[in-house]
Amino acid sequence: MTFSIEQLTTFVAVYETKSFSKAATQLGKHRTTTSQVISNLEDDLAISLFERVGRSVEATNAGRMLYHYAKMVVEQARALNKVAMSLSAGMVEEINIAYSSFIPNNVLVAIRDRLSEQFPLLKVNYFIRSKPEIEAGIENGDFQFAFVNVDARRAMHSKDATLFRNLPFSIYASKYSELARTPRDLVLSKLKTTRQLVLKSMVDDEMAEKIIMSANYEVVDSMALMVKLIKEDIGWGVLPAVTFHENSVDGVQELEFDELEDALMVPVGFWCAYSENLSEIKQAIRDAVSDFLETSPRYKR
Repeated sequence: MTFSIEQLTTFVAVYETKSFSKAATQLGKHRTTTSQVISNLEDDLAISLFERVGRSVEATNAGRMLYHYAKMVVEQARALNKVAMSLSAGMVEEINIAYSSFIPNNVLVAIRDRLSEQFPLLKVNYFIRSKPEIEAGIENGDFQFAFVNVDARRAMHSKDATLFRNLPFSIYASKYSELARTPRDLVLSKLKTTRQLVLKSMVDDEMAEKIIMSANYEVVDSMALMVKLIKEDIGWGVLPAVTFHENSVDGVQELEFDELEDALMVPVGFWCAYSENLSEIKQAIRDAVSDFLETSPRYKR
């Protein structure tokens, strides 16, 4: 027996909405058409898939068994459609995204998830690079997209450069550190005499004067390593607030004190090589980051 994609898509929609009307709206079809497709499917199978209960419907045992298989086929058909559209449109096959090490990994994961959904054949490579390396890479074509600190902004004409978002940073220390037990009005003086861990990318981006508060500081190249060092009470550091909110890092505590009323805001620039072929990918990346940050209460601080 052969099923059409239309039949299975309609069946899945009715099953999930429990309504012919809602399924019809979701599919962009008339209710009568939707009902007829299901009736034809039931006739072909010689079984009842739904029980009509007033204006709603409930799946029968047979309907519940069929749903899981139908759902898989529908999802595979949608994926196949995206692949076919990508091939026919001559989409870019591979992109390189460069970023400063302070960009939260969970933001990059959100981008990759969105690109995987919209461009299933697209290969995406990530590279941590310094700001000068990123700028050179965008200009010579090594990188198609980049996220960088643009605190010291200047006009750039060889790339599509826009101020994307201000990323909030906060001060973090081990939950078991002496800093965590220090009274709020004494925290600042304690920070100045306690070992500070500093991300190398922020030093390279000429942010040292804004983030280094202790004469006793050490530079760390990896944000993941810096988080571990803070957790182990090796020192305290200034890091993106989104990182800790989304990951719920145990053993790490945000420090608050009277002299710090607002989080340190670091402007993040989104750089892109000029190319018409990259426009849809660029929009998908922007949407992914916007959706991620807008749903993060910590970002809205």
